[in-house]
Parts: sequence; structure tokens; C-alpha cells
Amino acid sequence: MTPQRGICSNGEMFGQPFSLTTELLSSLTTLGLKTCLAGHETVSVRIVSKNFLHLLTGGVDEVEVHGKGWQSPRGVTCRAIAVRTGALMVDVRAVLSGKIVLKNPAPASAQLALNRQDFNNFLKSPLLDKSLNRLVVEGEPVTDLHAERMEEGTLWVSGQWGSERPDFELQAGRDGKAVVTRGHARLSQSLQEFFNNMVIDLHGLELRMDSFAVRDTLLHLQAQGNLWQFPDRAFNF
Repeated sequence: MTPQRGICSNGEMFGQPFSLTTELLSSLTTLGLKTCLAGHETVSVRIVSKNFLHLLTGGVDEVEVHGKGWQSPRGVTCRAIAVRTGALMVDVRAVLSGKIVLKNPAPASAQLALNRQDFNNFLKSPLLDKSLNRLVVEGEPVTDLHAERMEEGTLWVSGQWGSERPDFELQAGRDGKAVVTRGHARLSQSLQEFFNNMVIDLHGLELRMDSFAVRDTLLHLQAQGNLWQFPDRAFNF
């Protein structure tokens, strides 16, 4: 098989040492992520492909993304994020033109660490619209949902429901799911379901919350989902 022509990070052809090709993919993915962000402390990408011939056709076994201090153009922030995907295929022709385009969705898992302001920024953003739009109780939406404070093991939240402003305490159950331990009797079950079924839509990476915990004044979320495409500069969040 004649390898396709393309430039790696050292200017050599495809067909050179395996690590150079994964370096190219990692570099392009890192650059793409950075173009989406207004600010960041760190962005790192590790791409693993255990078979060189499979990689030449776009086969990747795993992608790992790690970051700290991310901020989006519209003010969505997080202290730390880690995403790991399963096997996927990238479009080789797109790679040769400097883009990462996926040919198939891949399973993904993620961990996010958010302080109180980070979480409130998420709640105000379009990223949670799919979940927030379903937070309706007795025909009345719950609005202005926000975290009041976080302390070891407990998250305090408040919101507006009609003319009422109920407060809630949430803690993690034994399975890591959110449990409302104190709150409005008519809203507690809906709020608990909101947290346990929360969907974060990251323009190609859709995540559903799996578990949460509050440690060291940070909200730690673990989520599962699918990666359909890597975010690009057109993703204005």
C-alpha cells in the first residue's frame, strides 16, 4: 500500500516513526481546542493508536484530554476537566488539511471540577438547556437555579419557582447520585432528577451526569456520553 502524502510535525512523510503521527493528531486537536477557549491554564491531548497500519487509515484506540483553568468566550469556566474516549476513526484527508473530523461516534467519560462560580456559569449557559428546559413542576418552570455555597459533602442551591424562592441541600448517596436532604417538598424530587439526569451539550460531546461529590469546596462531576466531533472555533459557548 502506498502511504498518502502528508506533513508531520518534523516535516517528514507519513510512514515515519509511529509517535510522530500521533503527535500530529494530538497537536491538531490541542490547537482546535485552544481556538474554542478565551483562556486556559493548560490544555493537553494524548492520542493512542497501537497499530501503525490501522493509524494510517485513521484508526485511534483512545483519546485523552486534560485541562485546567478553562474559560469560554461566553464565560463558562471550570477548574479542571479530563475526558477519555474509546476507539474512533478520523478522516485522514481532513487531517492532511489540518482538521480533525470523526467518521464515527465514540464512547466518552469525563470528570469536571467546578467551584461555586463555575457551576453557576454552567447553569446560566446554553450547555444545560436540554436539562433546564425540563425542570418544570406543576406547569411552573424553576428559574434562576444557582449554587449558594459548597462545603465538604454538601451543595446548597436555590431557585425561583413562581413567587417562591426555595432552598435545597444536596449530598451524594452511596451510589454517588444526588440526594436532596432538605428542601421544598413539592420540588425536591424534580430537582434530584435534574441533577442525576443532567446533560451537558458541548457541541459534539454530549455528557450525562453519572455521579457527583463535593470535596474541598469543589463540585466534582463524573459523566458518561458520546463524542461525535471535536469542538471547533464555530462553537460559541
